[in-house]
Amino acid sequence: MKQPKEILKSYFETGDKPTEKEFCDLIDSYHHQDSGVIVTNVKEDADGNTTVSLSDGTSITIDDPENNNDQDNTIRTIDLGDIKVSNTDSELDINQAVADKFNVLPETIRTIAETENIILIANIREVILES
Repeated sequence: MKQPKEILKSYFETGDKPTEKEFCDLIDSYHHQDSGVIVTNVKEDADGNTTVSLSDGTSITIDDPENNNDQDNTIRTIDLGDIKVSNTDSELDINQAVADKFNVLPETIRTIAETENIILIANIREVILES
């Protein structure tokens, strides 16, 4: 089971003999490289731009959409809220879940002007299905 760093460190103090469970806790508490890239830090600057740092050493900077006008194009964000997917869903299933959530919004929100760019924000929540 995942444990805070202080607990994990206490398993490995001089003279300790960590148990099998304690080694399992250590492994469960950290992200494995085969599990993919994870977000390690998110920072917003004074202009509202957000920099997302990733575990592979790269970072992505997202300009504040509220202040971004580019060649008469505006950027509008639409928050889709929570979208629940199962651990057995494919990427196509997840994309369809996002589209379904967008399509039930009122038409006034779904209508995109020719000079608009849309950023969809969603909180994808994975539901674990046990076999």
